[in-house]
Amino acid sequence: MFTVTLNLEGKTILIVGGGKVAVRRIRKLLEHKAEIIVVSPHVDDEIHEWDKQGKIKVKKRCLEKKDLAHVFLVVVATNQLDALDIVEKEKSEHQLINMASAHTKGNVYIPASFSRGDLSVAVSTNGASPLLTKKLISELKVQFDDSYTQYTSFLKQCREIIHSMNLPHVEKYKLLTEATEEELRLSERSQEQFLKKLKNV
Repeated sequence: MFTVTLNLEGKTILIVGGGKVAVRRIRKLLEHKAEIIVVSPHVDDEIHEWDKQGKIKVKKRCLEKKDLAHVFLVVVATNQLDALDIVEKEKSEHQLINMASAHTKGNVYIPASFSRGDLSVAVSTNGASPLLTKKLISELKVQFDDSYTQYTSFLKQCREIIHSMNLPHVEKYKLLTEATEEELRLSERSQEQFLKKLKNV
């Protein structure tokens, strides 16, 4: 498997199923401003509420082959054989397919992930062990705590300033490396002083 990060803003995502798995997928996709369509005869209360708020569209019926037309990503969050069969037969050659209950039949795995500002961390075992994935994510959330939200914002500012400088590449690299020192992550005051230093170079 080749790991990529997708920009889903404005993309049409079809969620097949309306249970707990669908809820978890939708909650994550809403963060990325995707256009989400849910097709399922029955939906969880949280999905119903998102529909009422206009955040997603819900079609309370069984999946039909026309539902797959013009869809960027299909997330099959059900083990209903009829739905699995329709997706398998009607998917287009270039469509992204994630199947929660039949990993090998899809062409996309959705990793467990979390964000700290501009830092995104994702873990996948390609379906081999969801429990290991969950364990690793829990450990990484402790390692990369909320301080990284401010820190990545600081690093972004540093990078913009440093790249605008009229300095040799090697000098820019030294400054970028210096910005990643642990002392700066742990102290906002040190970050402010470093930014002042950059502006005076």
